[in-house]
Amino acid sequence: MKKYLLLIAALLVSTVSFTSCSFDDDDEEEIEEIQTELTDTGYQVVENENQTVLTILVKNVYKKVITATFSEETCSSLVSETTYENVKKAQEAWQTIIDNIDDSEITKYKLSNKTIIYTYAPEEYNGYTKSQIKSYFESIGAETTKNETSIE
Repeated sequence: MKKYLLLIAALLVSTVSFTSCSFDDDDEEEIEEIQTELTDTGYQVVENENQTVLTILVKNVYKKVITATFSEETCSSLVSETTYENVKKAQEAWQTIIDNIDDSEITKYKLSNKTIIYTYAPEEYNGYTKSQIKSYFESIGAETTKNETSIE
């Protein structure tokens, strides 16, 4: 009986010791991942059949990905995900958002670790075509990178 209990205890200990947790992930790996698509401050717009994606990289600060999904010829959803270099910067940005928006708008935002997710309301994109969204993305990307590079 004692051997059986000892075996169960050993199995439990070995199982727990091999379990991985997200909090022990290296932050450096995620920053490298951000910098592989764009290596310096800049933006890129990519399209496929059902989506148009804007990626903005502000080196050593954040990476923003705005994804427009299309149904038929018009935009059916629009989501922005901004991933910061570290949790502290994300929390500072989150606090700035909280301090500057109406309480009714907060439901559009979500903070998840180093990422702030903004889900646009349907009235913000309803009826827009792929070409209109692409033009919108190009202007956002150009304006954001122009502002960020003039600060540096």
